[in-house]
Amino acid sequence: MRNDPIKPQSSAVRSSRTGSASRHSHKTPLVISAFMILLALVGVAITAANFKNAKAFWVGLMPVYGVLCIFTAYHYGGRTNSALVVRQVFHWLGIGAAIYLDLAFLHTSGEQTSIAAGLSSLLLLALGCYLAGIYVEWPFAVVGIFLAVTMIVLIAAQEYLILLLGIGAGLLAVMFAVHRWSKPNG
Repeated sequence: MRNDPIKPQSSAVRSSRTGSASRHSHKTPLVISAFMILLALVGVAITAANFKNAKAFWVGLMPVYGVLCIFTAYHYGGRTNSALVVRQVFHWLGIGAAIYLDLAFLHTSGEQTSIAAGLSSLLLLALGCYLAGIYVEWPFAVVGIFLAVTMIVLIAAQEYLILLLGIGAGLLAVMFAVHRWSKPNG
């Protein structure tokens, strides 16, 4: 039996640090998905300003979203989950390959206009985020749904682009509220 008072104090500090890391990893998906929605809002603004140049933005957003989801999978639950990371790497490589094939073959063959190529890239990006939300963390599914709504508005009702900015701002506010609400007391 040890009567060393330093050992329990040291382990208490260690468990406090582990608990803190776990709390931060719990909030990581909310922060990252809020950042993803912010990037999507930038895309909406770019699309509203110059629809033809929007394709490059939406295509360029795919690797950024992929890295963010892979980063979250790496820190899933406060610990490294290598199987989840590998699945997310292949998931986003698949999304990237689908976007590349769409742009390389359909667009360059003349089967698809530049605007349609950008919209299909946005749809694939929305699907990738939605599926990452199912398999990694739910906030990514919210990002995917927001991207799908963005695509629908871009196709059907471009005059409502400003509405998307309001919806995006509302989603950011909800994510901020969830982030604040989920703070542990103490």
